[in-house]
Amino acid sequence: MNKVKNINTQECQMLSTQGLSRYGSIKHLLPFGKTWFELLVKQGRAPKKIRLGNRCTFYKNSEILKFLDDIVNYRTEDFGDYSGMGV
Repeated sequence: MNKVKNINTQECQMLSTQGLSRYGSIKHLLPFGKTWFELLVKQGRAPKKIRLGNRCTFYKNSEILKFLDDIVNYRTEDFGDYSGMGV
C-alpha cells in the first residue's frame, strides 16, 4: 500500500525564504525519501544542490519552497521542459 505523506504548510512557513538548508533540515517537509529526492534533483525536477565541499551539500530555501508549492510541475531553470525523461 502506497502512503504519501501530506505536506504540512505550517512547517513550510517556518522555513525562511532566504538562506540555505541541508537535507536533514528539510526532509520532514518532503513527501518521499532521500533517494527519490536525489533522483528528482538529477532530472532537474527538484532544486539543485549547492556543494561547499565533499560532504557539505545545501539547498536554497527559496527553491525548496517553490518546489514544495508545486512538486509535480517544478523544473530548474537550466532543464526546461523535458517531457520525454521517462519518469
